Amino acid sequence: MKKWKPSLLTALTLGLALGAVPAMGASSAGDISIAYGSRVAVQQQKPVLQGDALTVPAEELAKQLQLKLSPLKEDGTFTLSKTGVFIEMKLGSKEARVNNRLATLQAAPAKQGDALYVPLRFVSEASRSLVEWDQARQMAIISPAYKVVGYFTSWGKLKASEIDASRLTHINYAFANIVDGEVALSSPKEQEEAYPGACKGEDCAKFVSDFKELAKLKQANPHLQTLVSVGGWTWSGRFSDAALTEASRTKFADSAVRFIRENGFDGVDLDWEYPVTGGLETNVRRPEDRTNFTLLLQTIREKLEAAGREDGRHYLLTIASGANPNYVRDTELDKVSESIDFVNIMTYDLHGSWEPTSNNNAALYYDPADPDPNAHRFYVEAAVNGHLNAGVPAKKLVLGIPFYGRSWGGCEAVNNGLYQACKGGDVVDWTEKPEGFQRYWNDRAKVPYLYNKQTGQFVSYEDEESIGYRAEFIKEKGLGGAMFWELNDDRDSKLLPRLAESLDR
Repeated sequence: MKKWKPSLLTALTLGLALGAVPAMGASSAGDISIAYGSRVAVQQQKPVLQGDALTVPAEELAKQLQLKLSPLKEDGTFTLSKTGVFIEMKLGSKEARVNNRLATLQAAPAKQGDALYVPLRFVSEASRSLVEWDQARQMAIISPAYKVVGYFTSWGKLKASEIDASRLTHINYAFANIVDGEVALSSPKEQEEAYPGACKGEDCAKFVSDFKELAKLKQANPHLQTLVSVGGWTWSGRFSDAALTEASRTKFADSAVRFIRENGFDGVDLDWEYPVTGGLETNVRRPEDRTNFTLLLQTIREKLEAAGREDGRHYLLTIASGANPNYVRDTELDKVSESIDFVNIMTYDLHGSWEPTSNNNAALYYDPADPDPNAHRFYVEAAVNGHLNAGVPAKKLVLGIPFYGRSWGGCEAVNNGLYQACKGGDVVDWTEKPEGFQRYWNDRAKVPYLYNKQTGQFVSYEDEESIGYRAEFIKEKGLGGAMFWELNDDRDSKLLPRLAESLDR
């Protein structure tokens, strides 16, 4: 799948510039389908194609993009609007206005029978959505301009019914396991065990409840898509075996398709930590993981495509990638990108209490004062550039943000505890400054931190200011959006609203 950039030949033969509306002599583009995220629209009225123009009924497009379509006035004018977006158009006119700014259309809107047809690309992009063309499926895919992907854990305190889905585009449900080479559910009680079996009886009740609530969230929020995330830090030990042979890859892929169909998901997210090197010591690892990972994703994509054709769906395939430069070395990201919809890069846990010196969990930029000998490699911008240089298209790269913090204890008071010798630490989910702590700001790294002079405790975390910088970074780099770990950690409901609003500006 690629961002649509029509060549002259393609435009002439397929008529998919997605811009103009024919005023007369139009033909039905019956072989072309329109997908809104993962859902292919059931088209009561077919798209209309003439020359290099694809148009769609305004009423259905407005519904899918959550726009309000006004009645057609006597002079032929009408509007499409929602918060922050106001599009004014007129039958027979090549001029339109978006938020009172003049825009030029390739051709005027027109009526086809009783339906009002409008240019698909113009309206979609004016309402801050992304239009992509999938050549193999003859499908135009419309999605939010920026993705906001939140991981939701089966073992957390937050209930699925309590999720603020209005600010999310995707929810990744964590985690499914790999049992006997297939995607399966293991009890949340066994999340700390590397090789548990499939859940049984009451152990599965939590999943049944969560899946029902996720389905309700999608009904209330038509833009929302859900994926099941397989693996994670604890349950990545069997990926190497699943990817090893054509037979094992097919078995795994078939089980992934079966799982999302049976449980109402829109796709699957692979969180293999990590191919070739890294992860838990108990993980199975092989040098050939590098190429087998590519082959596994290709097989899953083929199976998802076949299922999608049967179900009238575009099923999603994503991965969670590592920020460590070794991840780029140990994978074929250029080839991987051809099979997946997007990459959630885990740009966090760059430092933690496994190190004796306090540091930033996820520094956005390089800080020359960082004493770590690998400081020039371990910061967010470096990880993003590594993925881009390895061949991941910018719009397929989704930036990971930690909604939790990492702490160290017994840190010396020099530099307010930053880059000091410490004693141990932990993961924290503070989004507000706790009692006894003072907030400080690292202006080179663009991250905040807390320090308690009485106890010597140091906390690297994220707040609304740092989230704003990350949103601007996403826009400057032309990335696909943001992912965060995880929904339970935004207990004051400040980080997600700040992230969504910053990306929407």
